Amino acid sequence: MRRDLEARFNLGGCIHSRGRDSKDRAQRGLTSMEYKSASNHVLLNCPEVQPFLNDFVSQFGHGAVYSTFEAWFKECVNNPNNGVNKFLQDISWGPAPTVITMSKFCVNGYKFHTEECSKYKKSNNSGVCVKGGEGNQDGENDYCGVIKEILELSYSGWPYKKIILFRCKWFDPTPRRGTNIHSQYNIIEVNKKREYDRYDPLLIAERVRQVYYAPYPLRRDKAD
Repeated sequence: MRRDLEARFNLGGCIHSRGRDSKDRAQRGLTSMEYKSASNHVLLNCPEVQPFLNDFVSQFGHGAVYSTFEAWFKECVNNPNNGVNKFLQDISWGPAPTVITMSKFCVNGYKFHTEECSKYKKSNNSGVCVKGGEGNQDGENDYCGVIKEILELSYSGWPYKKIILFRCKWFDPTPRRGTNIHSQYNIIEVNKKREYDRYDPLLIAERVRQVYYAPYPLRRDKAD
């Protein structure tokens, strides 16, 4: 059934949820800043959108992506002369302003908890890490953080489209200031007192790795 839907409607590779969520579900509205961040993050990480993004960057440059790509993309894909499929038209309108929140989510063989939920567990499953980009080696410039909230976004149109995002608190990825790679043991050391100073809290759940932060015996402000 799933393959039939994908073939018929070109269901996007990122706008769905492969994981298993928890039963403690609630609803809340997104702030304007959260909505802008979520909508942009999903578009910029959707494979079907990449050709449009490349075209936009070639015309206007990378600096205009966050502020104007979303509006440009919506106008482009909804122009009947461009013959764009319905899936791209649906996601161009952005997600619903109300999201589902939950404290647990299982994906890629890992069980993730929010930081608050992990406080009451014997094991802490709120630590996450994502690669810092191309050319990144041995953990240098990896982004490490903790999950503050698990969000389910939904999009209009049929078939039903949803995606799980983690809202995270990120630690400063700057080498030797926020993070450091231990020369002997090759583990990432994190200064938990230094947080990332840019507003970029959201991440697609399937893109993260799970990590565990162990405190130093003599340094309470550091963990690895």
